[in-house]
Amino acid sequence: MKRNTLLRVVKTSILFFLLICVVFVRHLYMEDSRSLSLLRGVLAELETYCSVHHHYPTREEFVFLLEKAGVKDKEFWQLFIGKNPQQASLQYPMSLPILWAPGKARTYEFLPVIYAFIIGDPCQIAQK
Repeated sequence: MKRNTLLRVVKTSILFFLLICVVFVRHLYMEDSRSLSLLRGVLAELETYCSVHHHYPTREEFVFLLEKAGVKDKEFWQLFIGKNPQQASLQYPMSLPILWAPGKARTYEFLPVIYAFIIGDPCQIAQK
């Protein structure tokens, strides 16, 4: 009798843990989906800027482009401009290894946890 009760408690605990994991992964997926939908707007604004000015925007101009695209958490979006203002990389926040997301996953140095994706040369000015 005690063994059946213990078995039921273990099964219930495992199911509860799995439910929590599913809810957590669903939350991460929803956040990543929001980032991907915002990315479309940011890339459109960035490509428009690049085609008009033939270089990447400054930090202040990039923050303005993020605001135009509707990004609220601007501190997680970075535009890394190289020594040449016609080369840059765009980093945006992500948590899951979504295969269809543009760019490459960036992970923490010591933990294999994704924190962002990075797109190298989003405007491709150098090839034009």
